[in-house]
Amino acid sequence: MKFGLNHTMGPFELADFVGLEIGLTVEETLWENFKDPKWAPSLILNKIVASGDLGRKTAKGWYDYTSGGRKSPTDLNF
Repeated sequence: MKFGLNHTMGPFELADFVGLEIGLTVEETLWENFKDPKWAPSLILNKIVASGDLGRKTAKGWYDYTSGGRKSPTDLNF
């Protein structure tokens, strides 16, 4: 997305920036209102949020920010 569409952030980086719990709440609200399978909350996202990894605010989400930089997680354990 960053290179192909010249966006500043890709979708996972943006989700970390906003907060993963916000994205999960949006998915749950859309699912409750429309019951369309495309809005079913992601199981992986549920697990990440339940573990307390909420994105940049906790220094870990889809990416790991604990070392001062942005690194892809090496093991999501799912």
